[in-house]
Amino acid sequence: MKEDAEHGARELTRLLLQGHFDLRARREEAELAALDTDDWARLAAVRPRLEKGHRRQLATVVEPATVTRCALRALGLANCCPTNQVLGLPRERHSLGLRRLVVLEAANVVHLGAAQWASTAPRARR
Repeated sequence: MKEDAEHGARELTRLLLQGHFDLRARREEAELAALDTDDWARLAAVRPRLEKGHRRQLATVVEPATVTRCALRALGLANCCPTNQVLGLPRERHSLGLRRLVVLEAANVVHLGAAQWASTAPRARR
């Protein structure tokens, strides 16, 4: 029963996060579509093409999520996705929260291993 509750809570959290990303994508598209000519010219000075629907997977602490965003593009240049900066998305697939969790778990494993070694070490090494 406890495992079912944990799984349900994780799935609910993932769905909320995915809903947040989906809502942000719709708002971003609407905001970019509403820009007047001058604002668009400033935004797209180097990358004049706007493409909607760029997707990427993001591994999070609750499960993978898909982030959809707009990309400003130009021939010969890398895509510029303003949402990446707004959300603080890493270039890698793994979120900052997931990377922090991995570091903490690795530190716990090292600490437990050292404590076990110290408890079984001969008295001469203590």
